[in-house]
Amino acid sequence: MTREELRGMSSTIDDLMDLGREEEAEKLLTEALQASADDEAYHLFFQAESAYYLENDYRTREQLLAKGLRAAPDDAFLLRNMGGGHLMKKRHSKARRHFEKALEAEPHDIDTLRCLGLLNSARGRESKARKWFQQALAIDPEDNDSLRQIGVSYSKLGKDEEAIVWYKKALEYCSQDYDAMRQMGISIAMLGDYELALTWLNRALEVNPGDRDTTRNIWLVKQKQSGKGTSFIDVIMIRLARKFTLAWRRFIDRFG
Repeated sequence: MTREELRGMSSTIDDLMDLGREEEAEKLLTEALQASADDEAYHLFFQAESAYYLENDYRTREQLLAKGLRAAPDDAFLLRNMGGGHLMKKRHSKARRHFEKALEAEPHDIDTLRCLGLLNSARGRESKARKWFQQALAIDPEDNDSLRQIGVSYSKLGKDEEAIVWYKKALEYCSQDYDAMRQMGISIAMLGDYELALTWLNRALEVNPGDRDTTRNIWLVKQKQSGKGTSFIDVIMIRLARKFTLAWRRFIDRFG
């Protein structure tokens, strides 16, 4: 099996795990381990994925992936995955080095371009993040992940009307993008339409019943809708806190 085919298996495993279809993912992971037996670097990668997904052992994942990179130091896929691990742990400098090296190896890889966008967004640099997402879209205009993340970027800056436009674009190309549905619900709630927000959040939950972020946001919107336990002072303080947060995010975006 070629490395491109093995990469495809990895992507499918990620999607299955994301949707909570763990038995299917575990079966495919076993197949991937067998299929990669003659490729040391990718066999180590799938061992790393097994440690992470099946045992929740992040440390072993990182160690195995590092060994895989020693066997194939210029492999963009492995570099990107190592960078993604650093990003999850908020090791931004290490993540950036791995993503940049991955991009050197494969300059037109949309996954790496998107990862650089996510890195900048995690650092509060939303304008720079959107430029990376736009570069990915220049290669594949139907990349729903990049379309959605542009929306998230706008939402972080309090520009929820602009965000909704991008979520709709993402859903045009991937009608089952529950992340876009959830974010749509959040942005609509921020604009004050709680009924419509719940409609979108419930759609997201239909696609992925195990998505905790969606479940949590449904609860938050219902609490907001009911107004129970929220005094006038609470409302004022919440609004002030949001204004301060948005002002800080916009400052970081401009000068960070």
